[in-house]
Amino acid sequence: MKNANKYSDYINYREALANTYIKLTEQKKLKIAYFGGSITCGGGSSGECWRTLFHKHMEEKYPNAEIEMINAAVGGTGSSYALYRLKEDVLEKAPDLVIIEYAVNDNYPGINDTATVEEYYESIIRNIYAHDPMTDIICVYTAHRFMDRNAFTSQAHDAVAAHYNINSVFFGQALLDFMAPDYKTNDEEWSKYYSDTYHPNENGYRVLVRPLIEFIDNALELPAGTKPAPKTILPDTLAMRVHPDPILYRANKLEHTAGWSIEGGNLVSDEVGAECSLRFVGNELTLYSRLSPECGMIDVSIDGGDFKRYDLYSFGLSERTVLADGLGGGEHNVVIRVAEDKNPKAEGRWIKLTALMVN
Repeated sequence: MKNANKYSDYINYREALANTYIKLTEQKKLKIAYFGGSITCGGGSSGECWRTLFHKHMEEKYPNAEIEMINAAVGGTGSSYALYRLKEDVLEKAPDLVIIEYAVNDNYPGINDTATVEEYYESIIRNIYAHDPMTDIICVYTAHRFMDRNAFTSQAHDAVAAHYNINSVFFGQALLDFMAPDYKTNDEEWSKYYSDTYHPNENGYRVLVRPLIEFIDNALELPAGTKPAPKTILPDTLAMRVHPDPILYRANKLEHTAGWSIEGGNLVSDEVGAECSLRFVGNELTLYSRLSPECGMIDVSIDGGDFKRYDLYSFGLSERTVLADGLGGGEHNVVIRVAEDKNPKAEGRWIKLTALMVN
C-alpha cells in the first residue's frame, strides 16, 4: 500500500471497494450514505463531525468527481430501527457506498444482546445487497467512555462484517487510545475530546476520522482496470434469523383519536384513553417508541382481542417492544391506548410513539 499505516491495528481490510473506485475514477459521480445515530449526526459538536470531515476529505481527494452526501443519521436510534427505515432513508436514494455506524446506540445490555444485534445488523447488510448488489459497505465502530472494541456490539457487528467480507474500522477505539490512559477517571482529559459520555466534541471528531481516512486512501489504491462484481447474499446467515422484507409505518401516519399530537414525526400523548390504530399485513408487529422515566403504560389489542399492557418506563432511550409474533400473515389490526396505570417510579404518563414495524 502506498499510503500511511499508522492506524492499521484499527482497520480490517477485506473486500476491494471496486464499485466506489469506478464511480470516482471513471464515472466521476459517487453517492455516500452515512447511516447511524447521533455520533453520525454530529452530536456533541457545534461544527464539523466525522461525517463532514470524511466527506470533505473525499471531495478534496477527488476534485473532479461529484460526491453527494446522503445524511441518513437519526440520533438516539440503533440498528433495530435502522433496518426498518433503511429503504426510505437510504436505498431509495441509490447510494454507491454506505457507511454504517451503530456500535454505541446498540450497546444497551438487558435490551440488546449479541444475538439480537446480529439479527438486525445482518438484516441491514442483506437488504442493502438485495436492493443493489453492487453497493459497497464500510462498517465503523464508535465507543463511549466505558466501552471499547471488545464490547458485545462492536464484536457482533464485526462478526457480521467478516461473514460478508466487509471492511471495518474501529475508529472509536482509536480515539480512546489517543487519549491519556486514565481517561475513564480523568474528567479534564475526557473533556478535551468528548462533550459528554457518548459524543465527541470538535477535537474528538478530528481524531476519530483519521483511521477512516487512512482506510479509504489505502482501500482505493486499486490497479487500473479494476472492475466491480456484484456482492453475494450468503445462503447461510450468521444470525438465528433475519428480516428480508421489513416494513415501516411512521407513527405520525397512524389513525388516532383526539388527545394525540404530532411532534417531530412522533405521535405523543399523556391523555388516558387516547387511541391510535393501524391495519397491516404481516406476521410480526413491533413498536418503536421512547422508553424513559417520564413514560407511562400502553394497552394494546390485536385483531379485537383482549388488551395487553406494556410498561414504557425505562432509563431513557428509544427502543423496540414486540407486540405480536406468529400472526400467520394476512391482514391484522392493532389498537394502542394510553393506560390509566403507570409504573410507581414513572414521572408521568407520557407516551411517544415513533413507528410500528412489520415483518
